[in-house]
Amino acid sequence: MKPRPRLRKLIVVSLACYTIVLSLAVSLHGHLVNEYVESLIWKSMLENEMAYIKRKIAQDPEYGWADLDALHWYGERGNRPIPSQFQALPDGMHDEVVADGKLFAILVETGAEGRRILALDITDMEHRELAVAAVIAASIILVIVVLTVLSFYSVDRLLRPLTRMADEISKLPPDGGQRIATADKDAHETYTIAAAVNGFTDRIRDYIERERKFINVASHELRTPIAVMSGVTEVVLDHPDATPAIKQHLLRSKHIIGQMEDLVAVLLTLARAPDTLAAHSDNVDVRDELPAIVADHEHLCQGKDLSITVELEWPMPVVAPLHIVRVAISNLVRNAIENCDRGVIRIYSDRPGAIVIDDPGHGMTPMEISRIYTRMAKSGQSTSGGIGIDLIMRICSHFGWKLDFESAVGRGTKATLIFH
Repeated sequence: MKPRPRLRKLIVVSLACYTIVLSLAVSLHGHLVNEYVESLIWKSMLENEMAYIKRKIAQDPEYGWADLDALHWYGERGNRPIPSQFQALPDGMHDEVVADGKLFAILVETGAEGRRILALDITDMEHRELAVAAVIAASIILVIVVLTVLSFYSVDRLLRPLTRMADEISKLPPDGGQRIATADKDAHETYTIAAAVNGFTDRIRDYIERERKFINVASHELRTPIAVMSGVTEVVLDHPDATPAIKQHLLRSKHIIGQMEDLVAVLLTLARAPDTLAAHSDNVDVRDELPAIVADHEHLCQGKDLSITVELEWPMPVVAPLHIVRVAISNLVRNAIENCDRGVIRIYSDRPGAIVIDDPGHGMTPMEISRIYTRMAKSGQSTSGGIGIDLIMRICSHFGWKLDFESAVGRGTKATLIFH
C-alpha cells in the first residue's frame, strides 16, 4: 500500500509555500515600486538641472559648465565629447545606462544647437541598492525558516489531540465497552470528533448485544429440537418392537442428527470472535479422529469400487474445538467421495500440521479451481455437499488455517488442510 502523506507535513509545506509566494509577491511589488519612484526622482532631478543650465546659458552666453563628481554635461558649452554609448540614445529619460563600467541616469534633448545630454552617475547608489536587496532577501529567507520551524511545532501541538485520539480508537475493544475521553483544553473540533466516535461505539455495542442475544436464543431454539429428535431416536432404537429394518433407518437418522448437531455447533462457533475461542478449544489429535470420520462416510462408498485409507504415521495435535476439526475434515472426505467412482482415497500428511485428502477422481482444471476461490470470496455459495467448501474457508479464516487445492483433469484432486 502506498504510504499516505502526513497531515503535519502537508500543513507545514503549504504554509511554507504560502510564505514563499507571499514574500516573492511583496518583494516583486516593492522592486517595481522602487524602480518607478527611482525613475521619477532621476527624471525630476535631471530636468531641473537641465532647466537650470539652459537658463544660465540664456542669461550669460559665455557661461561655462563645470562637471561635478556625479553629474556630467555633454553638448553645448560642454568641456568633453559625448561618449559613444550616449550618442545613440533617443531623446528622453534613460535609466541604468552602462558606460566605462559605470551606471548612469541620462536625460537627452535635441535643440537648434545640437544634442544636450545630462548624465548622473548612479553607480554607488545602485551598489547600495543591491546591498539593501541582499539584506532584504536574507531576512526573507530567515523569516521563511523561522515560520516553517514554528509551523512544524505548532502543527504538531495542534494535531497531538487527534494523534492521541487515534491511539485510543485503535485500543478500543470490539464490544464498544469503552469511550474516548477528551481534556478540557482540547479544541471544540476534537470534542466533536470524540463525541461522534463515542456515539458510533455505542451503536456498535447495541448491535453486538442484539447479535449476542440472537445467538443465545438461536442456540437454544436450534439445539432443543435436535436434542429431542436425538433422544426419541435413542428410545426407539432401544425399544424391543423395533425390527432390524427399522433400526437401519433409525441409525441413519441418528447419524444425520449428529451431523446437524455438528453443523449447528460450527455455525455458533463462527459467530464468536476469534480471540474468544481459546476458552472453547480442545487439544485434538487428528490421527485419533480419522478412523471415526472415515467410518461415518463409508456408507457413501457403497455401490462404488472405492475405498479410503488413512496413512498418518505420527500424531497431529491441533488446538481447536473438536466439532470444528471433525466437520472440516469430514466435508473434505465427503467431497472426495462424491467426485470419485473407483480407486483409493488416501488421507496422509506431507508435512507437520497439514493433512492431505488425495482422491483419484475426475479432477479440476485451473479455471475451475479459480472459480471455486472466486465464488467463495465473492458470493459464499456452496460448491458441493456437506457444509460447503465456502464454510470450510470461513473456518480456516476464523482459526488461521489454510486450504489449498491441487488438481488436474483426469488425475484427481488433492486438498491440503494446513492447521498452522
